[in-house]
Amino acid sequence: MGKIFSTLIDMSYPLKPKCLFCGSQENINYFGLCKYCVSLLPYISKPVCTRCGKPYSHGVSHDACSLCLNTEMYFEKGYTVFEFSGIVQNTLYRLKYGGETELADVFGKLMADYAAELKEHINLIIPVPLHIEKLKKRGFNQSWLICKALGREWGIDSSDKALVRLRYTESQINLSKKQRLSNVRGAFALNSRFKIQGKSVLIVDDIMTTGSTLNECSRMLKSGGASHVYALTAACP
Repeated sequence: MGKIFSTLIDMSYPLKPKCLFCGSQENINYFGLCKYCVSLLPYISKPVCTRCGKPYSHGVSHDACSLCLNTEMYFEKGYTVFEFSGIVQNTLYRLKYGGETELADVFGKLMADYAAELKEHINLIIPVPLHIEKLKKRGFNQSWLICKALGREWGIDSSDKALVRLRYTESQINLSKKQRLSNVRGAFALNSRFKIQGKSVLIVDDIMTTGSTLNECSRMLKSGGASHVYALTAACP
């Protein structure tokens, strides 16, 4: 009888939603976050590169970063939402390495809100693929989970079948420009059974370090006949 009564109480008074970042039950918004966590979000500050979306130093005489100025870029425009620091760094680590996959929905919603102007220009959303061994070890591709959340927000198709990762690549952070380009060259391939021709594609990743990975993926998509390619990432260092 006690269990039945307890169940009826739970049904009558459902649990308040919790902030997916900190667990607070106060002032939870559409993104699943409390007011305090929203105040801590480190949105990218301007100036940002007009091509890839990364911030760059004040006082320069151009509107693009050095990579975009000196490299052939295959995506039309890139957007990155947050600095990879503080609460965003912490929660992306929890998503990737702690298996808190529900956090992907938060980032998908936040990214959809930030880059809303992209919605009218694309008809397919895809993730940067993981190498099969890393996918087996982790059990999921965090960028694909973010993609699906983003697609739901915008009502646009998403797929993780367009690109495959052929080989594992080392971190780009400490590599020179030449090393970065060679590190990712040939690391990705198109899935021949997936029709990409004529598609306007948004490629999504959780973190953009240098932009070389996104650019190589974009190169492959363009080689397969994609009409336009855009890039969107949650954060960059």
